Amino acid sequence: MELIEQIGFLTLRSRLPSDVSTIREVSLGEVELTSDTGLYTVIGASVVVCLFDVGSGWAGMCHVMLPAQFGHHRDDAMLKADSTLETLNNRLRDAVEANGHVAVIKSKIFGGAEPPQVGLSFSDGRQSVIFTRTWLRSRNVPILAEWVGGEQRREVVLVPSGGQVFCKRVSMTSDFIELERSGLLTETAPLNKIELF
Repeated sequence: MELIEQIGFLTLRSRLPSDVSTIREVSLGEVELTSDTGLYTVIGASVVVCLFDVGSGWAGMCHVMLPAQFGHHRDDAMLKADSTLETLNNRLRDAVEANGHVAVIKSKIFGGAEPPQVGLSFSDGRQSVIFTRTWLRSRNVPILAEWVGGEQRREVVLVPSGGQVFCKRVSMTSDFIELERSGLLTETAPLNKIELF
């Protein structure tokens, strides 16, 4: 799929490396690995974790989202988040080592927004960020860059070669919060500012 046609990043195309002409979308709950295509997602209160190995050119992406409610649902979500991160880390390590490289996994994290209106979200961005940082630290995976918190959702594109991440803030709406919870994405607004991490 052509990058511009799929996600509408009209000004981003010139910023991406020339070898990235296709992109795959990563939805909530998915774990994706790549060595040849970009990975794209839109996040609000959830945290997107980008793991990569610069030496091999392999990279992967997943979401972590903890609910705002306490109790057994939160415990279940923490177990799922732990399992998702473990799956991404192990699959990336296996892909790198299968190609004869020694895996040196690094990370970049984005998201964890706190919606501006109390009660708007069923997820807890701050706790998702804390959980993600703690998990990565416990596995000795350094965080090279992060852009977390705030009130805006973010569009994120991970480029596997070099672990480059392009990120743009977009306004948070109640419709987006509902779609994020259901794992669906909305059409995105026109670009304003893109940051390279």
